[in-house]
Amino acid sequence: MCTFVLIVQLGLDEKQFWLELCDWVEKPEESWHKEANQVNTLDEMLTPEEWCRKLSKLGASVSPRALRSKAREHGQFYSLGRAMLLSAGHVETIMKLDAAGTQQTRQRG
Repeated sequence: MCTFVLIVQLGLDEKQFWLELCDWVEKPEESWHKEANQVNTLDEMLTPEEWCRKLSKLGASVSPRALRSKAREHGQFYSLGRAMLLSAGHVETIMKLDAAGTQQTRQRG
């Protein structure tokens, strides 16, 4: 139960979670340094609404609701309570996964 809650809150799939945990156990000093670097990127996290405004300026029109849905679908987000935050890495991964899914659909159709 605790593992599941942690995975969901971190937006990780189970495999990613266990790989991160094993890495942390094997090399705790490097993992702590990695965590310290991740804390520095907290200032770079944005809400889906903020990302949509930013993407709109680049010519990519997407709604906050659609972005939230894709983030949940692909497990690419951080959350605290009901708040959702996305990093640039999350948004990039969502776009790559969504593009890959679109290509597969085209190939089948």
